[in-house]
Amino acid sequence: EQPTAESEGQAIHRDFQEYFYGLFRRAFDCSGYDLILTVMRFQGVHDARWDPFEESLEAIDDCNWLLKKSDERSERCTLRVGLLLYCHLIEMTAVQEMLANILRVMDGKPWIVSPFHHLRKGKKPLSISAKYAEIRTLAQKVGETKLCDYLDSFLNEDIRNAFSHSDYIFTD
Repeated sequence: EQPTAESEGQAIHRDFQEYFYGLFRRAFDCSGYDLILTVMRFQGVHDARWDPFEESLEAIDDCNWLLKKSDERSERCTLRVGLLLYCHLIEMTAVQEMLANILRVMDGKPWIVSPFHHLRKGKKPLSISAKYAEIRTLAQKVGETKLCDYLDSFLNEDIRNAFSHSDYIFTD
């Protein structure tokens, strides 16, 4: 058998995995204890079925199942389900907080429950723009510019806002 050529998507996925493995490794080398706290995501009282991250993982599985079925309906259905999944993924607080804490650990700071708390002004929720801007700042501070490149490659505020606020249409 001849080896099959790696597709561009597979190569991007492999590079992404290798980068994040290295990021976790570098953070662990800075403070294994704080990285473990980051990954375990201590958030106070959580009981069975009370973890939004676990619910998000199930939603991702559901969306992936829908994506497999959506082509039976239409190309637009596939696009809508894909956009729903995209918006869900980039809005996940747990992932944003993990990234911020990993970078804090790499900067010699301890893990904290709410790494974006200092950005809050009043009771209004933080925008994803503010959270990702903070992640970029932390990444640049510790020399993780490749993380900024990854974020820039898949975060698109215009698409997220249009889809999330139902302010879009598909055209030919």
